[in-house]
Amino acid sequence: MAISLTPAPTLPSLNDPSTFNARALALFSWLTGTHIDELEGITGSDLYATIVGAVSQSGGQPTGAIIERGSNANGSYTKLADGTMFCWGNISSLAFAATTVLGGIYQDAAQPAITFPATFTTAPSLQVNLRGSNNWATVSAVTSSTFTPVFFAASSTSGTQSFYWLAVGRWF
Repeated sequence: MAISLTPAPTLPSLNDPSTFNARALALFSWLTGTHIDELEGITGSDLYATIVGAVSQSGGQPTGAIIERGSNANGSYTKLADGTMFCWGNISSLAFAATTVLGGIYQDAAQPAITFPATFTTAPSLQVNLRGSNNWATVSAVTSSTFTPVFFAASSTSGTQSFYWLAVGRWF
């Protein structure tokens, strides 16, 4: 069931105390009087279908659900109707070999690119984390669909590492 609301009255503002009460009453009347029949006809399943489902847009305006969640072999994602998207994932045993000298630290020679579970419109902001070690990581070559992790260590070392990442950007 789609809800088509008429334009709301001017919102009350504490910056204009002389009109606050009248505007608040007008807003309350608009919500309860004008649209109460539409709101009463909504069932829980109608409301859920409007909130969670496939998000979409046309000309930059949301046209689908408010939230879309999904996952695949590359990780998980959440798309919001305003165009914001979060992607995240982890690799529980990512092999690394931080043996290349880089000044006073050691760098992993190369890691394969990791593909996001959904594609961003441009390169997103990205946070990476290693668990359970004194090593650290950053990323290079971030695109709208992939990124490449880079590992560092204080001493020459190799092994496997739990690697977690979170990307935030836009899907439209």
